[in-house]
Amino acid sequence: GPILLAADGRVFNVAPARRLYGPGGEYHLFVAGGDATRYLARNSVEPESEESARRPLNVAERAALGAWLFSFSQKYDEVGRVA
Repeated sequence: GPILLAADGRVFNVAPARRLYGPGGEYHLFVAGGDATRYLARNSVEPESEESARRPLNVAERAALGAWLFSFSQKYDEVGRVA
């Protein structure tokens, strides 16, 4: 079945990379029913403090997120949008 990853309002089916995003995969935290935007922007799987999570992404983080989204758009089907 599908494995969905949401980031910056876009939803991708990353099932072709099941070994990475499926249970036990290196990036399975990104698809645990939440939005992966900030994880991708920070290039980190570590939880953020509440204070850090409230601040907007900086220029470098927006650029990192853009690179991830471009990569996903080249590899995986975009299957939806979230607000």
